[in-house]
Amino acid sequence: MMKWASRALNAIASLALVAVVVAQGSLPAAQADDLADALENRPPHVSTSWDGTGAAGYDVVAFFTEGRAVKGKRAITAEYLGATYQFASEENRALFLKDPAALTPQYGGFDAYGVRTGTKVRPIKELAWYLADEKLYLFGADKTRGAWVENPDGNRRVADVIWGEIRTVPDKILRMAQDKADAAN
Repeated sequence: MMKWASRALNAIASLALVAVVVAQGSLPAAQADDLADALENRPPHVSTSWDGTGAAGYDVVAFFTEGRAVKGKRAITAEYLGATYQFASEENRALFLKDPAALTPQYGGFDAYGVRTGTKVRPIKELAWYLADEKLYLFGADKTRGAWVENPDGNRRVADVIWGEIRTVPDKILRMAQDKADAAN
């Protein structure tokens, strides 16, 4: 399926889900408006879920301390640069608060290989990760992680330059530009 068709289907499915939830009465219309606003107003420089959660709800400290992906708890959080990070323990939260810049994922938590190619992909459905030089890189799939680790230094150099250009550009704008480029080819 073409990228634009897949994106369109995802958008339609999301809207349909919100409509069903509102129709069933489990989400009042005012809350649905809040959800739409939250989705529209996510900060462009950090990958968050619809509710503002960063790193797809994973404890960013655990990647460093335990060497594995550990889901955080909704009750143990900290805010940083427009995202709410969740932690598996108060100890991890305390470590995060000492130096959040060193522990948050590179490129705002967007798929690092996606940034390298000029896009912002939120790793929400699947999460792959990579640690190098005491930096955390997140990926939306094992496939993009694999492409990254084939040449991590070269990919990082390219992604760093591109991130400087796209950091503040909303992902929606990048997708529209990519769709136009795809249509022209």
